[in-house]
Amino acid sequence: MTDYSFAEIGRPISLRVADGPPLEATLAEFAYRTDEAGGVSAEAVIEVSPADWSRVDSERLFHLEPDTRGPGAQNFAPQSPVRIDLQLSSMLVPLVFSASQEPSAAGRHLADLSADSNASPLLATESWYAQRVMSDVELPAGLSGELRSGFRTTWATEADEASEGDYANALGLPLLATVEEVLE
Repeated sequence: MTDYSFAEIGRPISLRVADGPPLEATLAEFAYRTDEAGGVSAEAVIEVSPADWSRVDSERLFHLEPDTRGPGAQNFAPQSPVRIDLQLSSMLVPLVFSASQEPSAAGRHLADLSADSNASPLLATESWYAQRVMSDVELPAGLSGELRSGFRTTWATEADEASEGDYANALGLPLLATVEEVLE
């Protein structure tokens, strides 16, 4: 069984881009995932404006090459902030994990690096792999709740998909599985 621990961060972060000015984002969440063999992965969720999404898209930041994008990517034109789920390159996980094994402290550490220095490889966009890209969709009048549109990438793993289903079922959301089936 995979152990997943996360923390809401909600702090600005400035990510280094190979060419050009830094990408300004909000570090919404930071997480660690530990597999059965004891391997640890580091994940983050950032939010960018629709204008900054255009930059991410055109510059193919976070390894978002056209052939890594799944269904829905061609028509993705967000009107609201874009949420990008990222996974850190496995070679760099020890850098953040050694700073703190608690997701809240590790996330704050990452945001503090952003404010202090852009020298850390943890802040380079090429150190992170986009797994999912989503944006909120406005619901018709009379409906409440949240609905997001977006796409997955080939960087998203089968384990992530299974754990998301487990999370939805744990919350009592069997409807989510039905909606996914209908949309597929």
